[in-house]
Amino acid sequence: MTARTPPSEQTAFRFESLARDAAPARRNLVIEAGAGTGKTTAIVAEVLTLMLENEELAPERIILVTFTEKAAGEIADRIHDALTELSSRFDDERIVWPIGSPSPLFEVPADRREAYRRACVKQLARIDSLRSQTIHSFCQSLLRMYPIEAGLDPQFKVIEGFERSLLYGELYDAWLDEETRTNPDAERLHEWEILLDHFGYLFLIRNQIVSLIEHRELLTEEGYELGSILDVEDGLIAALDDVACFNEGRFCRYVKTTPRPRRGSPIDAWIDYLAPIAGEIRTLNLPKGRKLEPLADALKFLRSDDKKGSSIYDRLTGHRAAMTLQALARRYLAFLDREKRALGVVDFDDLLIRTLALLQDESVLERVRQQFDYLFVDEFQDTDRTQARIIDRLARDRTGAYVPGKTIVVGDPKQSIYGFRRADPETYDRMMKDLIDRNAEGAESTGAEHRILGEQYRSDPPLVDAINAMFTAMFPSKPHDPNVFRPAYHRLRAARTKLHRDLDARITFLAAPHDDESNRFIDEAEAIAQWIASRRDGGDRDLQRFAILFRRLTKIEDYLDTFERLGIDYVLPPMRLFLDRRAPVDLVAVLRAIAYPFDRGAEISAGRTPYFALTDVEVVDGLAPEVKPEPEPVPGLSDGKSRKEDEGTEKPGSGRLSRCSFSSDCFRPHRSPDHGKRDRTDLRGGDRRRTFAALSRSPPGYRIRVRPEDRRIGAAVCGRDYAQANGAG
Repeated sequence: MTARTPPSEQTAFRFESLARDAAPARRNLVIEAGAGTGKTTAIVAEVLTLMLENEELAPERIILVTFTEKAAGEIADRIHDALTELSSRFDDERIVWPIGSPSPLFEVPADRREAYRRACVKQLARIDSLRSQTIHSFCQSLLRMYPIEAGLDPQFKVIEGFERSLLYGELYDAWLDEETRTNPDAERLHEWEILLDHFGYLFLIRNQIVSLIEHRELLTEEGYELGSILDVEDGLIAALDDVACFNEGRFCRYVKTTPRPRRGSPIDAWIDYLAPIAGEIRTLNLPKGRKLEPLADALKFLRSDDKKGSSIYDRLTGHRAAMTLQALARRYLAFLDREKRALGVVDFDDLLIRTLALLQDESVLERVRQQFDYLFVDEFQDTDRTQARIIDRLARDRTGAYVPGKTIVVGDPKQSIYGFRRADPETYDRMMKDLIDRNAEGAESTGAEHRILGEQYRSDPPLVDAINAMFTAMFPSKPHDPNVFRPAYHRLRAARTKLHRDLDARITFLAAPHDDESNRFIDEAEAIAQWIASRRDGGDRDLQRFAILFRRLTKIEDYLDTFERLGIDYVLPPMRLFLDRRAPVDLVAVLRAIAYPFDRGAEISAGRTPYFALTDVEVVDGLAPEVKPEPEPVPGLSDGKSRKEDEGTEKPGSGRLSRCSFSSDCFRPHRSPDHGKRDRTDLRGGDRRRTFAALSRSPPGYRIRVRPEDRRIGAAVCGRDYAQANGAG
């Protein structure tokens, strides 16, 4: 009689591996796959092999970690589809996958056809339990299992996006208040004074601290320091000794007569000592002549360069500011963690960091390791240091050795240049080498198989040939440089035998000559537009055959204006966040003028939007004190009162723009002659000038306040000149 499994035992979380004894000896696998080489197909083939070779292997004991939720869903669907296809092919003479491929990646052995058939039916029935998820989702599931060990509220909430930004802003204000007002001490106040002296504004300090929080894994890493004055003290003292041997001007006399800080003094003492001569260090000419050569060498050291403009004083003050900033960021991070723990919330970075901390507990780590038999990691080149450490700990056993056959890693080191979410190329390279390297005895079972996918299925042969030619030169075989990540390039082979389309594949360099007085980007845009115009065929796809890729979007307006001027229609897909696009920015400018009726910067921004379409001259005229609107009813206002009648009843905060009637019959398309060629919506006739003049008046006695965020929106709407005039960065 067969023994039954006790009802209390959960098969999905059986802590003893079902595949450990049944599966044949395997090696870990490192798949290096470029774009279009079929890496997803390779992953699916490996999963099929595991699941059909061992009928008892439960799908939930396989973990597939991907970079995005979309990719996670696609891989799970591909595996389900592959099992479905195979289940209907077991009566065929040869059973392979992908179906119909000339070079299949998976084949059912003829002598195990029935065993594979049973496994396919069984695995297909429970394939929905396959764990295909992002690294953040995987970490969240571990924290949900062990919230007490992780020090979290079992019902913790994950915050992201706007909610996260809002909470961080509120907590920063509370922390700043605690640092400087409710719980200050002399040392902390001195640190804030250092940063204020260095950056000048509190909002700049805030920006720097917030940017450091995005790299919290470095802030919390033990032993990660910025160095100290001791690193340069010997060279500094030697250079000053050389300067003291000469009597060339005030600089040398100061060094010779002024007592220096003692060896081992804090950095503040050296900064105070060097401050009176910092200007001379920056501006002095290097002395010439053999006798003055030691003085010139000393000045080079104190300047850190052969050129004028820098000094060791600047380096020391910058280093002191960096150390102070690091200390403040660590305190803010500790405050954040304390408050988030009290609120029961975590963000995406917390999911990773707290999971890594959780896995430092050996008892928890061992229980997690026993929950799965195979770990697949896709897009490993996009993995940061924290993620790599999590994967590394799960891939090893109690002795610290990699478990043979447990880990399958897929990535393309060439794509690590994108650096998505703090991806670290050196982390990728280091872990790949750790997996592939053999042990001291050279046992094959301890080293991962390094498989390179070289068949390129996505591109036509001419393009593949061009890629090989360029990338062979871009990734030459050179000795390893720790400061430059340069992966080896493996030539691709075009899997297509025929051209996908009848085009002359080549690289053409367009000449766009320009002089110092012309705009280089406009000249380039004109050259591109002329090249496209000469190749239009008037067919159904005409301009759809052309695409323009920009390295950055800072100069895209020059190209778009040129295309409009030359009659080249274009489609600009959404590339920014919604609130960063032109239409929302314009609307926010008007709404800000409504919310802050005495903010002159907001009014200027609103006037330059399509709702008013005012030129710079019209904006100035509307704001000028001598321009007085007629006492007739102003079009666009909700009532018929004149400016004079309304002035006495105006209440602070009520806002004139708030009473503007933006009905469809008050607007018509308008072309502003000095504001590009885009169609803009405008008030009828000349009324828009009088309307804006009326709306831009502030009652006497009220001070106009322009905030930094208003300047930024004004810069987005009005352009660079407005940004410079109002001090926007």
